Order: sequence, then structure tokens, then C-alpha cells
Amino acid sequence: MRSLTLSLYLLLPLYTSPEGFAAGTLVSTEAGCVSIEEIAEGDDVISYDSSLIFQAHRVKFVTKRRVEQLIKITCGDEILFVDPGQKFYSSTNEWIEASMLNDEYSLVCSYGLIAINDVEVI
Repeated sequence: MRSLTLSLYLLLPLYTSPEGFAAGTLVSTEAGCVSIEEIAEGDDVISYDSSLIFQAHRVKFVTKRRVEQLIKITCGDEILFVDPGQKFYSSTNEWIEASMLNDEYSLVCSYGLIAINDVEVI
């Protein structure tokens, strides 16, 4: 298997396990969407949290790492490339790792539920 050269970025304290999003992923901020690689420690990002609401969270740590495998999630016109362990809040009212998602799920986003069209391991 070839090694992927894509880097994953993890914004903490949003998540505490080895998860992350590929470079180029847009992250919601109070000023609008920003590419994840432009986010720095001390920035505020909008995310869904354990209290199950979207709100601003201060980024305390940013890390970058190379991975051997990614999950490609297609939702309408949006495509996400994430670590298999990246968790998403789903229509089943639970956090589910990307590697367990399929087209029977919808994901919670800031404007409601968005249906998953396809999930692919790359």
C-alpha cells in the first residue's frame, strides 16, 4: 500500500483522540469559513460539542501528521477527507467514527441534517 502524503490537522480541545481532517477542510469561525491549515492556537472555531450545541471553542493546540489511510465522505456537494477515527454526531443521536459511517446515516451540521451519499476508504 502506498503512503498518502496528505496531512491531517487536529484542533484541540475539540477532540482528544487521534482524529483529524485533511488540509483544505473548511472550518467555521465567527468571521466565516477558514481552511483548517490557517487555524492557529488561540483562534475560536465553531463546533458541535458534548453539550450538543454549536458554539465557539478556543483552539489550544494544533497538530499535523501524515496518515496511511483516509475516509472520504460525500454529502451532497461537500466532500470531507478525515482520519478513520474522526467522530461525527449523526442522525442516530450518537457520535460515530468515520470508519463506521455509511449512506444510511445523516450528519448533524450547523444548518440541520445532511445526508451521506457515499463513504469510501482511500
